[in-house]
Amino acid sequence: MGAAIRAMQPTREVKCCPGLRLGHTSAQMAHLKPWVTVIIIIAVLAIVLVIAAIIVILVLVVFVNKGDNYNIHYYNGAFKISNMTYKENYNKPNSIDFRKLAYQIESLLATTYQNSEFGKQYIRSQVINLRLGHTSAQMAHLKPWVTVIIIIAVLAIVLVIAAIIVILVLVVFVNKGTTIIFNYYNGAFKISNMTYKENYNKPNSIDFRKLAYQIESLLATTYQNSEFGKQYIRSQVINLSPGSVVARFLLVLNTGVNESANIQETFQQKIQANSTMPFDIDPKSLHITVKHRRTKERGK
Repeated sequence: MGAAIRAMQPTREVKCCPGLRLGHTSAQMAHLKPWVTVIIIIAVLAIVLVIAAIIVILVLVVFVNKGDNYNIHYYNGAFKISNMTYKENYNKPNSIDFRKLAYQIESLLATTYQNSEFGKQYIRSQVINLRLGHTSAQMAHLKPWVTVIIIIAVLAIVLVIAAIIVILVLVVFVNKGTTIIFNYYNGAFKISNMTYKENYNKPNSIDFRKLAYQIESLLATTYQNSEFGKQYIRSQVINLSPGSVVARFLLVLNTGVNESANIQETFQQKIQANSTMPFDIDPKSLHITVKHRRTKERGK
């Protein structure tokens, strides 16, 4: 059966603070039996997720149609891929299968609209979910308030189930002692065929976000389709500065050792071999160096 995809224009990405934790000391928790601790964590996390889901849905319902200073519009979209078989991992947003297909779809949407009459208006796209091939026409006969209630209920159930699965997985596997090593790399290159805009100095501006998305998509495509495909985690544009346009970015890979030379060579080959990039990169300006390493022991 084909896989149906639902996509929408998202809001700004929000990063969690890694230092946040429940307001109990480890000494207090030590007096509780392990299964009691697990139940408490699951219950608290489930309640928080359900409340967060309800708040997000209500905010979207109340404010999404009020407009804003930038006149940004958010569109829901869906289509069916008829020549693919649905995989179980498509229901897991953090799985490699989901991320790979989602990236292909997002790249297709970006290429389509960037090269159309909407090139200057397009900001970004994001795949929300991948599911078995049911059409959205079934929802057309429902009243809006019924649809909202269904969305809230389904989202709350999914979040609760996801929270329980995550907690159970952590409880079972967290103490295996596996070491995860993340290497953070600084990188920069010069875009020789672009003129610097004043808004490039404003990370929240549409100009910055649009160019940053193109650069991050290029980096993701390059490394996901290279020998670093399984180690690549993410990339992020840090700033855009004058000199035509100089882009400075951060790469995160779990390479274990310093691979800055090979990582730079991989992108160098992409520059020399690919003539369909959205901008021209000066090969001599490219440099990638390791920033720092973060080692994490599972269960600690």
